[in-house]
Amino acid sequence: MQNELIKQYAGKVSALCPPEEREEIEKRVMELISSKAKDASGAESNVQSVLDQCGSPEIMAELLKNQGQECPIRGTEYRKYLKALKIFLAIMTFLMIFSSVINIICTHETGMTAVWDVISSLMSGDSIMFTTVTLFFVLFRKKGK
Repeated sequence: MQNELIKQYAGKVSALCPPEEREEIEKRVMELISSKAKDASGAESNVQSVLDQCGSPEIMAELLKNQGQECPIRGTEYRKYLKALKIFLAIMTFLMIFSSVINIICTHETGMTAVWDVISSLMSGDSIMFTTVTLFFVLFRKKGK
């Protein structure tokens, strides 16, 4: 029964990790929980309390995936960052294309000059938006500490 609880928890944790790391992570989690359960009482008695201390499988998976890495944006913040980045880059891309088309219509540009203007405005607008969103998330994380 106790080993089954450990195995289920370790399986849930490893399922949330990259495929190439799953086997190793599942093994590490099982060893960690087994050793904590033995340390707590000298015998394998209270595995459930050890699992409660470890937290949800999602939290454990995030801790194990980010172990040894010092990333300014990670875990649940990273998912929010990617979502915000996709939204803001899409908005910026639309606005830059729209403004470039208006510019082309007003100035009657044609040929490669018009194409180059669209491409350069997209690159500059999107790079500015990428930098802004990234800095916002990095500074927001630093303030949260």
